[in-house]
Amino acid sequence: MLSLLPLLAVLSVNLHDLIVCEPHGTCLEDGAVDYDAIEHAVVYGGADVNKRDSHDMTPLMLSAMIGSDDLAQLLLQLRANPLLQDGMGNTAMHISAMMGHAHVVETVFMNAGPGDGPRSIFMRDKHGRTPLHAAAREGHPAVVEKLLTLGADPAALDDKGATPEADTVKSLKTGEKGVLQQEVLAILRKSATEAQLGMRKQMAEMANAAKPTPRPSSTTPPIQAEAKKPSHWKSNKSRKEEL
Repeated sequence: MLSLLPLLAVLSVNLHDLIVCEPHGTCLEDGAVDYDAIEHAVVYGGADVNKRDSHDMTPLMLSAMIGSDDLAQLLLQLRANPLLQDGMGNTAMHISAMMGHAHVVETVFMNAGPGDGPRSIFMRDKHGRTPLHAAAREGHPAVVEKLLTLGADPAALDDKGATPEADTVKSLKTGEKGVLQQEVLAILRKSATEAQLGMRKQMAEMANAAKPTPRPSSTTPPIQAEAKKPSHWKSNKSRKEEL
């Protein structure tokens, strides 16, 4: 008779215990995460891949904190929901952006369900901030560039009417973080300039397309129709012959 102990052990597993990451503490190193145990717990044990811990964090959010794109990819393949939000309205995309994990940002975008990837970069937290706001404010140039490449809107406004650029200016720091924030600002301003140039080019193309097409000119003079002569009209030659 087969023992039920291994099965019961799998059924009792909490995915958060396998990831071991406290929101305000030290996360387990990525290489120490037992991916096989997580997959078995979900596939064979029915563990809830979207279950929240005492801090309202899902396993996918914890993978974003760790910075593990492999774990994030596994959880998304197991149908983790990337659009779930914690108590502050942060999604896994927000968290990976805040933590500076550009590779996790890309993994969440590329491996989310149909349509969820683009939606994830436009999700807003409780203050109306997008992941681009979060990455810019925290001074993560690589994440800002990645989000812009994926289609993030540099003109998105938070609840106070601030764009990612304006929000970063308000939160400028000194030291190393300040240097990184300045780099972020340069990226955002360049993106805004390129967007304006692209819009102008598009408008010019639309204007040119709307212009009427000129008719081709012909060097051959138009053929003039012979004037219709009255029925009683006779040429001079005919009159001479009658005489």
